[in-house]
Amino acid sequence: MNYILFDGPSRKQLLPFTYTRPVADIRVGILTIREKWEYFLQATTTTVTEEYLSNKWPMVELETNVMINASFCPTELLVEKIKDLKENQAIFKGEDVIAFYTKEAQEDIDLSTYTAIEFEDDILTIEHTWDIFAKNGTAITQDFELLTKERTSQPIPKSNNVIAP
Repeated sequence: MNYILFDGPSRKQLLPFTYTRPVADIRVGILTIREKWEYFLQATTTTVTEEYLSNKWPMVELETNVMINASFCPTELLVEKIKDLKENQAIFKGEDVIAFYTKEAQEDIDLSTYTAIEFEDDILTIEHTWDIFAKNGTAITQDFELLTKERTSQPIPKSNNVIAP
């Protein structure tokens, strides 16, 4: 499956950060939003963004594509639902579209004709500039747990002295 991250309606609210990069390339926590999606999807992603940014971040469209709103950060449950998407299905969180399945050269997408799947769980969203900072602690914790899962840290060397442990 081909996964394409799109800027979505929050792009304008994330200015000036999005003047020079797509929403997917904003760093929140340890990883950028794109790095989070690629880790969970185990696939590379491309981007639909403003025309002046598309030379650096081109979109690759295949016969079947899943479009993902980059202002939403992935979770295991959300990625499961996205991987299970079929033609003419879309995942929503309230009024906001998170992801939808589309065919190549499908220019006019009318999401009202799609079967809506409501995502009920909590999800980290970056919709305003202050979200980058206000939600950074949560994102760092999530990224740390993700990157250190099933890994063991090296023991502290004996040459280190601990004062008042």
